[in-house]
Amino acid sequence: MLSIIVGIQAQILTFALDFVIRLEDKRVALGRSGQLIARIEETPWLPAVVERYCEYIEMAETRFADTIVPNAVREQLSACEAKLHDLARGHLYVDSNDAGVKLELLQRPAGRLRTTSVQENDLPWHLSEVGRGYWRAQKDALSRGWSIERIFIYDEWTEEIEALGREQQLAGVRVKRVPRDGLPAALRADFTVWDRSHLFRQRVDETEIGYVDRFSVDPNEIDHYESIWRRLDATAETLA
Repeated sequence: MLSIIVGIQAQILTFALDFVIRLEDKRVALGRSGQLIARIEETPWLPAVVERYCEYIEMAETRFADTIVPNAVREQLSACEAKLHDLARGHLYVDSNDAGVKLELLQRPAGRLRTTSVQENDLPWHLSEVGRGYWRAQKDALSRGWSIERIFIYDEWTEEIEALGREQQLAGVRVKRVPRDGLPAALRADFTVWDRSHLFRQRVDETEIGYVDRFSVDPNEIDHYESIWRRLDATAETLA
Protein backbone atom coordinates (compact mmCIF):
# COMPACT_ATOMS: atom_id res chain seq x y z
CA MET A 1 0.00 0.00 0.00
CA LEU A 2 2.80 2.37 0.91
CA SER A 3 4.54 1.64 -2.39
CA ILE A 4 1.33 2.54 -4.28
CA ILE A 5 1.04 5.87 -2.43
CA VAL A 6 4.70 6.65 -3.08
CA GLY A 7 4.20 5.77 -6.72
CA ILE A 8 1.18 8.10 -7.02
CA GLN A 9 3.07 10.91 -5.29
CA ALA A 10 6.00 10.44 -7.64
CA GLN A 11 3.68 10.52 -10.64
CA ILE A 12 1.97 13.71 -9.38
CA LEU A 13 5.38 15.29 -8.81
CA THR A 14 6.42 14.31 -12.33
CA PHE A 15 3.27 15.88 -13.79
CA ALA A 16 3.81 19.04 -11.73
CA LEU A 17 7.43 19.35 -12.82
CA ASP A 18 6.42 18.75 -16.43
CA PHE A 19 3.76 21.49 -16.15
CA VAL A 20 6.26 23.97 -14.67
CA ILE A 21 8.80 23.14 -17.37
CA ARG A 22 6.22 23.67 -20.10
CA LEU A 23 5.21 27.02 -18.57
CA GLU A 24 8.85 28.08 -18.44
CA ASP A 25 9.36 26.95 -22.03
CA LYS A 26 6.32 29.00 -23.03
CA ARG A 27 7.67 32.06 -21.20
CA VAL A 28 11.04 31.65 -22.90
CA ALA A 29 9.33 31.13 -26.25
CA LEU A 30 7.42 34.37 -25.79
CA GLY A 31 10.73 36.06 -25.05
CA ARG A 32 10.80 39.76 -25.79
CA SER A 33 7.12 39.88 -26.82
CA GLY A 34 6.00 38.38 -23.52
CA GLN A 35 8.18 40.74 -21.53
CA LEU A 36 6.87 43.70 -23.54
CA ILE A 37 3.25 42.73 -22.85
CA ALA A 38 4.04 42.39 -19.16
CA ARG A 39 5.61 45.85 -19.06
CA ILE A 40 2.64 47.41 -20.87
CA GLU A 41 0.20 45.83 -18.42
CA GLU A 42 2.13 47.24 -15.44
CA THR A 43 0.64 50.67 -16.22
CA PRO A 44 -3.18 50.42 -15.94
CA TRP A 45 -4.09 52.96 -18.63
CA LEU A 46 -1.40 51.93 -21.15
CA PRO A 47 -2.88 48.75 -22.76
CA ALA A 48 -5.89 50.61 -24.17
CA VAL A 49 -3.66 53.37 -25.55
CA VAL A 50 -1.24 50.91 -27.17
CA GLU A 51 -4.15 48.99 -28.66
CA ARG A 52 -5.54 52.15 -30.29
CA TYR A 53 -2.11 53.16 -31.57
CA CYS A 54 -1.55 49.73 -33.08
CA GLU A 55 -4.95 49.92 -34.78
CA TYR A 56 -4.21 53.34 -36.28
CA ILE A 57 -0.74 52.29 -37.44
CA GLU A 58 -2.08 49.09 -39.03
CA MET A 59 -4.77 51.05 -40.87
CA ALA A 60 -2.25 53.58 -42.14
CA GLU A 61 0.23 50.91 -43.23
CA THR A 62 -2.34 48.75 -45.04
CA ARG A 63 -4.71 51.30 -46.55
CA PHE A 64 -2.09 53.79 -47.69
CA ALA A 65 0.96 51.59 -48.18
CA ASP A 66 2.00 53.25 -51.46
CA THR A 67 1.65 56.82 -50.22
CA ILE A 68 3.62 59.17 -47.98
CA VAL A 69 1.54 58.13 -44.96
CA PRO A 70 3.67 55.20 -43.65
CA ASN A 71 6.80 57.36 -43.50
CA ALA A 72 4.83 60.13 -41.81
CA VAL A 73 3.63 57.63 -39.21
CA ARG A 74 7.21 56.63 -38.42
CA GLU A 75 8.26 60.27 -38.16
CA GLN A 76 5.44 60.96 -35.73
CA LEU A 77 6.46 57.99 -33.61
CA SER A 78 10.09 59.19 -33.60
CA ALA A 79 8.97 62.65 -32.45
CA CYS A 80 6.83 61.07 -29.74
CA GLU A 81 9.78 58.92 -28.63
CA ALA A 82 11.98 62.01 -28.32
CA LYS A 83 9.38 63.80 -26.18
CA LEU A 84 8.91 60.76 -23.95
CA HIS A 85 12.69 60.56 -23.53
CA ASP A 86 12.68 64.19 -22.35
CA LEU A 87 9.83 63.45 -19.93
CA ALA A 88 11.70 60.42 -18.58
CA ARG A 89 14.44 62.87 -17.59
CA GLY A 90 11.87 65.22 -16.03
CA HIS A 91 11.91 67.77 -18.89
CA LEU A 92 8.93 69.20 -20.76
CA TYR A 93 9.23 71.65 -23.68
CA VAL A 94 6.33 73.91 -24.63
CA ASP A 95 5.84 76.93 -26.88
CA SER A 96 6.69 80.18 -25.11
CA ASN A 97 3.35 81.68 -26.17
CA ASP A 98 1.51 78.91 -24.34
CA ALA A 99 1.29 79.79 -20.63
CA GLY A 100 -0.84 76.76 -19.82
CA VAL A 101 1.73 74.95 -17.67
CA LYS A 102 2.56 78.11 -15.73
CA LEU A 103 -1.12 78.75 -15.07
CA GLU A 104 -1.59 75.15 -13.97
CA LEU A 105 1.27 75.42 -11.49
CA LEU A 106 -0.22 78.56 -9.97
CA GLN A 107 -3.45 76.63 -9.31
CA ARG A 108 -1.62 74.32 -6.93
CA PRO A 109 -1.82 74.85 -3.15
CA ALA A 110 -0.20 78.10 -2.02
CA GLY A 111 3.59 78.07 -2.07
CA ARG A 112 6.51 80.25 -3.13
CA LEU A 113 7.37 81.39 -6.63
CA ARG A 114 10.86 82.76 -7.24
CA THR A 115 11.61 84.19 -10.68
CA THR A 116 14.11 86.29 -12.58
CA SER A 117 13.37 88.56 -15.53
CA VAL A 118 16.22 89.17 -17.98
CA GLN A 119 15.40 92.39 -19.79
CA GLU A 120 16.20 91.38 -23.36
CA ASN A 121 14.30 88.08 -23.12
CA ASP A 122 11.52 88.65 -20.65
CA LEU A 123 10.29 92.24 -20.85
CA PRO A 124 8.52 91.94 -24.25
CA TRP A 125 6.82 88.74 -23.03
CA HIS A 126 5.59 90.37 -19.82
CA LEU A 127 4.05 93.18 -21.84
CA SER A 128 2.40 90.82 -24.34
CA GLU A 129 -1.19 89.61 -24.13
CA VAL A 130 -0.01 86.18 -22.92
CA GLY A 131 2.26 87.78 -20.32
CA ARG A 132 -0.49 90.03 -19.00
CA GLY A 133 -2.76 87.00 -18.67
CA TYR A 134 -0.06 85.27 -16.65
CA TRP A 135 0.26 88.35 -14.45
CA ARG A 136 -3.48 88.25 -13.71
CA ALA A 137 -3.03 84.61 -12.63
CA GLN A 138 -0.17 85.68 -10.35
CA LYS A 139 -2.33 88.32 -8.70
CA ASP A 140 -4.99 85.69 -8.11
CA ALA A 141 -2.33 83.38 -6.64
CA LEU A 142 -1.18 86.18 -4.33
CA SER A 143 -4.74 86.51 -3.04
CA ARG A 144 -4.74 82.76 -2.28
CA GLY A 145 -1.60 82.95 -0.16
CA TRP A 146 1.21 82.51 -2.67
CA SER A 147 4.51 84.30 -2.03
CA ILE A 148 6.09 85.72 -5.21
CA GLU A 149 9.60 87.13 -5.52
CA ARG A 150 11.06 88.62 -8.70
CA ILE A 151 14.54 89.86 -9.56
CA PHE A 152 14.89 92.03 -12.66
CA ILE A 153 18.24 91.57 -14.44
CA TYR A 154 18.52 94.69 -16.58
CA ASP A 155 20.79 96.43 -19.05
CA GLU A 156 19.07 99.80 -18.70
CA TRP A 157 16.43 100.61 -16.11
CA THR A 158 13.81 102.08 -18.43
CA GLU A 159 10.42 103.61 -17.69
CA GLU A 160 8.75 100.41 -18.91
CA ILE A 161 10.64 98.22 -16.44
CA GLU A 162 10.06 100.75 -13.67
CA ALA A 163 6.31 100.73 -14.33
CA LEU A 164 6.23 96.92 -14.47
CA GLY A 165 8.22 96.57 -11.28
CA ARG A 166 6.07 99.12 -9.40
CA GLU A 167 2.86 97.45 -10.53
CA GLN A 168 4.03 94.09 -9.25
CA GLN A 169 5.42 95.53 -6.04
CA LEU A 170 2.10 97.23 -5.26
CA ALA A 171 0.30 93.92 -5.82
CA GLY A 172 2.46 92.21 -3.18
CA VAL A 173 5.43 90.85 -5.14
CA ARG A 174 8.84 91.19 -3.49
CA VAL A 175 10.73 93.00 -6.27
CA LYS A 176 14.50 93.44 -6.55
CA ARG A 177 16.81 94.47 -9.37
CA VAL A 178 20.42 93.98 -10.42
CA PRO A 179 22.36 95.28 -13.45
CA ARG A 180 23.49 92.54 -15.81
CA ASP A 181 26.93 94.12 -16.26
CA GLY A 182 29.28 92.68 -13.70
CA LEU A 183 27.23 89.52 -13.15
CA PRO A 184 28.99 86.25 -13.96
CA ALA A 185 27.54 84.57 -17.05
CA ALA A 186 26.09 81.76 -14.93
CA LEU A 187 23.91 84.25 -13.04
CA ARG A 188 22.45 85.95 -16.12
CA ALA A 189 19.70 83.37 -16.19
CA ASP A 190 16.00 83.69 -16.90
CA PHE A 191 14.27 81.11 -14.71
CA THR A 192 11.40 80.44 -12.32
CA VAL A 193 11.13 77.97 -9.46
CA TRP A 194 7.73 76.95 -8.11
CA ASP A 195 8.01 75.84 -4.50
CA ARG A 196 11.23 73.82 -5.06
CA SER A 197 9.26 71.32 -7.14
CA HIS A 198 9.14 72.73 -10.69
CA LEU A 199 11.68 74.74 -12.66
CA PHE A 200 11.20 76.86 -15.78
CA ARG A 201 13.88 77.96 -18.23
CA GLN A 202 13.55 79.91 -21.48
CA ARG A 203 15.81 79.08 -24.42
CA VAL A 204 16.11 79.75 -28.17
CA ASP A 205 14.85 76.78 -30.15
CA GLU A 206 16.88 74.88 -32.75
CA THR A 207 15.62 77.02 -35.63
CA GLU A 208 16.56 80.25 -33.82
CA ILE A 209 13.25 81.85 -34.81
CA GLY A 210 11.47 81.75 -31.47
CA TYR A 211 11.52 80.63 -27.88
CA VAL A 212 10.71 77.31 -26.30
CA ASP A 213 10.02 77.02 -22.57
CA ARG A 214 11.61 74.13 -20.73
CA PHE A 215 10.09 72.86 -17.51
CA SER A 216 12.01 70.47 -15.28
CA VAL A 217 11.22 68.45 -12.16
CA ASP A 218 14.79 67.14 -11.79
CA PRO A 219 15.66 67.78 -8.09
CA ASN A 220 19.36 68.29 -8.80
CA GLU A 221 18.63 70.91 -11.44
CA ILE A 222 16.14 72.67 -9.18
CA ASP A 223 18.71 72.77 -6.38
CA HIS A 224 21.24 74.27 -8.82
CA TYR A 225 18.92 77.14 -9.73
CA GLU A 226 17.92 77.66 -6.12
CA SER A 227 21.62 78.23 -5.49
CA ILE A 228 21.76 80.73 -8.37
CA TRP A 229 18.74 82.50 -6.88
CA ARG A 230 20.42 82.86 -3.50
CA ARG A 231 23.50 84.40 -5.11
CA LEU A 232 21.38 86.84 -7.15
CA ASP A 233 19.23 87.71 -4.15
CA ALA A 234 22.31 88.57 -2.13
CA THR A 235 23.54 90.87 -4.91
CA ALA A 236 20.31 92.57 -5.98
CA GLU A 237 18.81 95.68 -4.41
CA THR A 238 15.21 96.05 -3.31
CA LEU A 239 13.12 98.31 -5.52
CA ALA A 240 12.78 101.39 -3.32
